[in-house]
Amino acid sequence: MYKNIFNPIKIGELTLKNKIIFAPTSMGDNQKKNIEKIINIAKGGVGLIILGDISVVETLQVHTSTLSENKFISYFKKITNEVKKYGCKISVQLFHPDYNVKYVKSLYVNQKKSRDEIRKLLKENIYSYTNELSLQEILNIKDAFVKAALRAEEAGFDMIQIHGDRLLGSFSSSIFNNRKDLYGGTVENRVKLSKEIVKMIKVQLPYMPIDYKLPIRKENPCIGKGGPSLKEVNTFVKVLDKAGVDSFHVTIANHSRIQDTIPMYNHPFLKGEGCFLDLSTEVKKYTNKIVCGLGKLSTPQFIEEALENNKADVVALSRQLIADENWVLKVKDGREKDILYCEFCNIKCTNALMNNKEFGCVLHR
Repeated sequence: MYKNIFNPIKIGELTLKNKIIFAPTSMGDNQKKNIEKIINIAKGGVGLIILGDISVVETLQVHTSTLSENKFISYFKKITNEVKKYGCKISVQLFHPDYNVKYVKSLYVNQKKSRDEIRKLLKENIYSYTNELSLQEILNIKDAFVKAALRAEEAGFDMIQIHGDRLLGSFSSSIFNNRKDLYGGTVENRVKLSKEIVKMIKVQLPYMPIDYKLPIRKENPCIGKGGPSLKEVNTFVKVLDKAGVDSFHVTIANHSRIQDTIPMYNHPFLKGEGCFLDLSTEVKKYTNKIVCGLGKLSTPQFIEEALENNKADVVALSRQLIADENWVLKVKDGREKDILYCEFCNIKCTNALMNNKEFGCVLHR
């Protein structure tokens, strides 16, 4: 039963024991609890964990571990070693902030502005940052990605995911990107930075699989601002495929309302289970590489049928695995009735993070 879910699959030269991935997930500032959760999800049987939100440069959060420096390699190595004990592979999601970190940091230090004031100024900076970066600064950003990828290999990661939202999403988007040089204007120019980063990492790490988180903007209704529009996906996918991407992690674009990028059970447009699978289905038209689908996925029967119907090659779950880290083992053992199914209420996960409260799940009393 569920042969599609439990058949192994290869991404590049990396073999996953099944097709269930823990999606990159922000889980707050309590690193000890976060690591415990990640290890428990590995114990629970998933094929791959993507460790989310690892910056290639310094961030606003002083105590956050990044791959911008060598000093954090040993920290990440402890995580990768633990996860691999359970036959689980692990990837790191590398991103560059979509705002000027030094500028926004100075607001914290010098002006003592409120959290809401900082958010407003940060949002304003996102619009200008992409267009004001010099060619030398862009070269530095590419170099930061490559150096972070090399540190990721040293830390024991099996795969690298390039976060195609954040700064790369701004460069990709005709809404944010108003540059007049070789990085702006045409679709081919707007994907250029992502393409160059992928190619540079491939030169340095030819055997390291590269996954690309591809955010897609929807229109009518308009959802998301970063990333390519649906009609531009054809070009983006073909360019990145040729550059060396081994798999695509397909989702809705960010730079929008959090309710759209992490939709609740009652979202007016992103309804029901598999609400982003139309996007992964579209991407599969333009590549033979592995395509990951997601979007409020929770029930094994639905996921099995999605894989069977070629809507995705693998699937990523986040909130469902936060709710029940043993989902995979329970499905494998025929204990579906024991699964704690996510309610997609966002109360103690997404909303908690937005309001600076403790991360968790309402199902865990």
